[in-house]
Amino acid sequence: MRTDQPTFVAADELRVVNRQRMLYMGSGMWKEQQTFYLRNLKDFSRVSVTAPVVSYIRKNRGMLLDESDTRPILEQFNVRKLLFYDAENGEAGIEIADKINSKVKRHFYLHWDLRKNKITEVTLVVRSAPKISWATLWPIGYDPDSCTFYYLRDIEERGKDRQPHTVTIIAFTRGKAKVVSRFDATRSIFRRVYFDSKRLRAMPVEYGEKGTGTGSPNGFLVDLKTGKVKKFEVPFTTYGASFDPSGDRVFAYSSQLGKLWSIRLSDGAVLKRLSVGALGHALGRLNGKELVLIRNSGILRLKRTPLRKGRFTRMAKLYPGFSHVEGSLVLNDGRFLVKNGERLYLVKF
Repeated sequence: MRTDQPTFVAADELRVVNRQRMLYMGSGMWKEQQTFYLRNLKDFSRVSVTAPVVSYIRKNRGMLLDESDTRPILEQFNVRKLLFYDAENGEAGIEIADKINSKVKRHFYLHWDLRKNKITEVTLVVRSAPKISWATLWPIGYDPDSCTFYYLRDIEERGKDRQPHTVTIIAFTRGKAKVVSRFDATRSIFRRVYFDSKRLRAMPVEYGEKGTGTGSPNGFLVDLKTGKVKKFEVPFTTYGASFDPSGDRVFAYSSQLGKLWSIRLSDGAVLKRLSVGALGHALGRLNGKELVLIRNSGILRLKRTPLRKGRFTRMAKLYPGFSHVEGSLVLNDGRFLVKNGERLYLVKF
């Protein structure tokens, strides 16, 4: 990590933006938090964009917890992440939050008009206090046809045993917020929400490890057009999921158990459980007929119909030595990104 100019801190999760053309890598630090770093997936060239977050808050000091606070804006707020970016529609979304030592923690959604280079809408998405409630926010995906970004809010009430999590799906269309769906979960929602952009569906999954808690974790199929929710069982530590092109099934992978489930979405029935090996971190569609699973030890191709294992390529073919591929990503265009520590490999069979 660099501490001289320009600064950089990696994003919690790699994410593809700008209609699958760019990869969001991370942002600056300290005074450079409002600068975001991307890679062009055509030639892997580096791109940076800077949002007018500080200038907006200076003009709208009512956003501050204490308007008399004279500290610099970025010592009062954290610019947490770039949520989406679409150059053709000329818009992007940003999440900011109060500094972690604040008694009250507020998370805001900022709509960024790229053509005017202005923050045009600001929404307080959640307000929480550490001893009362805990909130997490996860991006779902962006639909360019409707100019709508989908966001998940997970709130856990503190101080009560087995208090359910309240999960809310929020749609932001050109910055205007609308609640799509709300439901309860028994566990926290895993940070990666699986998005079916073709049919506008999302699948949040509960995070659960075998041997902890009671019962199996659940997945929730959310129709983003109607708000309807279907609940069904998913494997422990679902670290990857992929919707079948038919729309009838979803494949869910357990990193802890080394199992791949084929789940029928109409009723949640598990059609098949296939042993594929543990310690994997990403699953996705390789092409029209195959899936790819990225594990610490190597890359496994899988036939979808019927579900069966294919060729396995050891990670030593890519790089020697230690391998931990958490944060890897399948692009669903025949390519995938293998992340090993601070190194990133763009791979195609």
